[in-house]
Amino acid sequence: MKKSIFAILLCMMLLVSCLPAAQIEPPHETTAASEQSTSVPETTDLQTTDIPYTQTTVSPETTAIPTTETTAEPQTTAEPILETTIAPQTTDVPMPLDLANTIFLTFDDGPCRGKTEEVLRILDEYDICATFFTVGRYVNLYPDLVHQIADGGHLLGCHSYSHDYKQIYASVEAFTTDIARWENAVRGVIGELPEARVYRFPGGTTNTLLVDNDLYPAFLTALSDAGYRPYDWVLATNDLYLGDKREDQTMEEYFFATLNYTLALANRYPNLPRVMLVHDTSADTVAALPAVLDYLIEKGYSFATLDKLDMSYIFRPTE
Repeated sequence: MKKSIFAILLCMMLLVSCLPAAQIEPPHETTAASEQSTSVPETTDLQTTDIPYTQTTVSPETTAIPTTETTAEPQTTAEPILETTIAPQTTDVPMPLDLANTIFLTFDDGPCRGKTEEVLRILDEYDICATFFTVGRYVNLYPDLVHQIADGGHLLGCHSYSHDYKQIYASVEAFTTDIARWENAVRGVIGELPEARVYRFPGGTTNTLLVDNDLYPAFLTALSDAGYRPYDWVLATNDLYLGDKREDQTMEEYFFATLNYTLALANRYPNLPRVMLVHDTSADTVAALPAVLDYLIEKGYSFATLDKLDMSYIFRPTE
């Protein structure tokens, strides 16, 4: 059990090296291992379990998780200056997000023909907006899906152009060039970049090509300089990692086992942003999505896109 618990956020990345460096065809489902996974313990007794190796950027008014380091400085959004003419104008100020009861639903690796459309249909049915961490070459392949994402009020995030780890992490220049290619792809489809720029490292920040990479702090600096906030995740379903699935479990049961475990861990820390990782390249995710949404709604959660969050969340802080 301790081994699985320690792996909850770190070992999910260690499977990166098992994946091919780049995909030539459009994204497909994975039935073996993914670079993004969350180990599920054999028991659900969480009372004596510590969240292992988690670092997060927290806003000044929050309390850091024990044994948790924070990045150098939180990203915040300043209140706009309101100009008035004759009389002061009243403006409704949005209420602060209740982090303990808000899910930031994120989809990785798409867009994907045949699956992203269905995900968008389901989200529209539930009136939920999500963040789509897209891969630039699939942006070029499926511009109509990118339009559907943007037109539906969802947030387009950068998940690289190539998804080729060795290429992306070879140098700072390679890293920034990859992001620029993603930006060019998005501009070519919708004419502009999203106002809010969010980034997810392919493989997450603990993937094997970043763990011992001396360039990692420079990558974070390059993201900040380009106006991006990086995000890993807190909640997951292991929809592309079946290594912990028991033979007697259905896919949906396995998804819920992982989700409930990560929810239980996160719920011990009310100021932890509930960033949830799933993939719009997985047919199993599409099939289970309505049940997952019903379950979270029944538990009282609401949903928001990452541009509504004024903090980053990553596993590894700057050194």
